Amino acid sequence: MEYNQWCEELLDNWRKKEVDQIVNLFDENVIYYETPTTKMNAKEIRKMWEEIKEQNTSKIKFQILCERKMLYCQFYLGR
Repeated sequence: MEYNQWCEELLDNWRKKEVDQIVNLFDENVIYYETPTTKMNAKEIRKMWEEIKEQNTSKIKFQILCERKMLYCQFYLGR
C-alpha cells in the first residue's frame, strides 16, 4: 500500500471512528511515534485510538512530510 493511500484510509476511518479498522492499518511490530518523543507499541496504539469516540473528527486533515523507508506525516484539525 502506498503511503498516501494508507493516510487516506486512516483519515477515513478516523472520521468514522472505526477503531478496529484504524488499528488494522498498523503492523503488530510497528514503530509508531504519536509525538517526536512518544513511542508507542501496538497495544498502546489501540488504547489511544479508543479516545476518538469522544472527539469531533469531521475536520481532520493530513500532510505527508516525508516518505522514504518510513512515513512521516501530520494529522491536524482543518478549518
